[in-house]
Amino acid sequence: MSKVKKYVPSTPEFEKTIGRYKEFVTNLDDPDSEPIRVFDPLSQSMLEELALIRDVSKYLQKKKIEDVNKAAQAAQLEAEGAKKNEEEAVEPPEKNEDKKDE
Repeated sequence: MSKVKKYVPSTPEFEKTIGRYKEFVTNLDDPDSEPIRVFDPLSQSMLEELALIRDVSKYLQKKKIEDVNKAAQAAQLEAEGAKKNEEEAVEPPEKNEDKKDE
């Protein structure tokens, strides 16, 4: 039988975070207690990077929407062109019939 090893982190940061979480859970129902931060606040450089990532994500989302719209328009124009070609191919040429009668 194989034994399953359970991963249990024992770093000081983990212990600190678990302690904060337990304190948060015990004070959940107490409306008079101060808010408890379970995680450390982000540094200024991390906040700047996060803002940059959000800006790039917004730009890429707009670009994706534009590309999808362009592809849809191209497909629609291609479908209309194919439909016109089919209509022209189905219609018999009238000029050839007139020449045969003469």
